[in-house]
Amino acid sequence: MCFRQLFSNGSLSIHDVVQSDTGSYRCVVHVTSNDGFTWTYMSRRSVISMPDLPKFDVQPSDRTVGKGQPVVFQCITVSRAAAKVIRMNQAGNG
Repeated sequence: MCFRQLFSNGSLSIHDVVQSDTGSYRCVVHVTSNDGFTWTYMSRRSVISMPDLPKFDVQPSDRTVGKGQPVVFQCITVSRAAAKVIRMNQAGNG
């Protein structure tokens, strides 16, 4: 669950960042003078980014083989971040 907290000094704290939190952030301050003029001050932009989750380009398919024959299950992932494919056996243990 994402939790955001805005402090009185203008700081923003985001706990448990999720994909929808990605994007550009900046501080914006509006100051209005006694004579009614308003100035806007903007901080530099800061970006939150997260690596894309890996996607399977090729997934294993069912095979029928005889006893003693070899079998190959292909698992190919596509990801910007380094992904590690872990082999799972019949019981689901790596």
